[in-house]
Amino acid sequence: MLKILLVTDHKSGHESISKGIVKYLQEKDKVTVVEIYSHIRAKFLKKIATFALNKIKLDAKNIKIFGKLFYKNLDLNLDLDYNLVISTGGDTSFLNILLAKYLNIPNIYCSSLRGLDNNLFTYIVSIKDNKISNEIVVAFPPIYMKRSKRELEGKYIAILIGGKTKNYPFGDEDFILLVQKSIALAKKYNYKVLITTSRRTPLNVEEEIKLICDKNRDTLQRYVLFNQNPEKVVNYFLSNADIVFCTEDSGSMITESILSERKTYTLKNKNSKPNKLYKNFIEQNKALKYIKSINIDEINTITFDEYFNKLEDAPAEKVISAIKNIL
Repeated sequence: MLKILLVTDHKSGHESISKGIVKYLQEKDKVTVVEIYSHIRAKFLKKIATFALNKIKLDAKNIKIFGKLFYKNLDLNLDLDYNLVISTGGDTSFLNILLAKYLNIPNIYCSSLRGLDNNLFTYIVSIKDNKISNEIVVAFPPIYMKRSKRELEGKYIAILIGGKTKNYPFGDEDFILLVQKSIALAKKYNYKVLITTSRRTPLNVEEEIKLICDKNRDTLQRYVLFNQNPEKVVNYFLSNADIVFCTEDSGSMITESILSERKTYTLKNKNSKPNKLYKNFIEQNKALKYIKSINIDEINTITFDEYFNKLEDAPAEKVISAIKNIL
C-alpha cells in the first residue's frame, strides 16, 4: 500500500491536479492519502524561503527551523512510513521540499519553479518544456476525468462559465452575451443547452443568466447557478454533451473538456491577455487541435464543422509511469 502526503493550498484548480494524480494511482494500487494544508505566513517570506532552500543544507534541525519560520502551526511529528509527497501551486513548493527532505522520500511538484533549484524535487510536472532533466512535460494538467454513462438523448452544448481574472478581464456584459449567442446558435442547429456557472461568476450575472434561461426553456435542458446552488455538475454535463463552450480563464475546466473528448471551444474577449505560461498552454492545445479559441462576439460564426483531434493518452499516465519508477 502506498501512503502519500498531499500538500495543498486549498485552491480548487491546484487541488484538482494533485488529487488527479492520486486518483489515477488509486486505480492501480491501494493508496492512503494524508492532506497537509500549506499557508505561508507572509508573501515576503517567499524570497527568503527560495534563497534558504537553495543554499542551506536541509538537515532535520534546519527543516524544523524553516518549518516554524515559514508556516503557521506546522507539525512535523509525522510517521516515517510515507512513500511520496505531491503538491501543486507556488505556496506549496517550500513545504513540499521540507517534508520530502525530512522524511527522505521522493516528491512530485506540479507548477513552475519560481527560482527554486529543480534538484529539490524528484520530478517537476510542467505544461512548458523548460529543458530540465527531471521534468515531466505534459500537454495539459494531469487532472482526473472519468466520464459517466451518457443519459440524455439528442444533441447538447455544455456551457462552462468562469469569472473575471487579471489576465481575462471579462465584463458582466461578456457573460451575458456568451449565453445569448450560445442559445441562439443552439436553436439554429437544433441543440439543447446545459449551463453551469462557477464560484467566480458574479451574482448579478447569475441573475441575468437565470432570466435568459427561463425565457428559453425550449432550448435549455438544465442550468446551474453555482453561487446560489453549488452543485457539481461538470462531469455530468461533459458526459452528455457533444460540444463544449468554456470561458478561457479556467485551465481546469478546459482540461476536463479535453479529457472528455468533446469538441471544445474556449471563449475570450478582446481584452484577454494570458501570461506567458498560460498562453503557451492555450497555443499548444490549439496546435494539437484539442481546442479552438474564439472571441465571445464570434460565437455566431461557429458552424460545428471544425476538426478536433481526439486525445491519445491522458497526461496523468505519463506522470504515473514516472512515479512507479521511483517507488
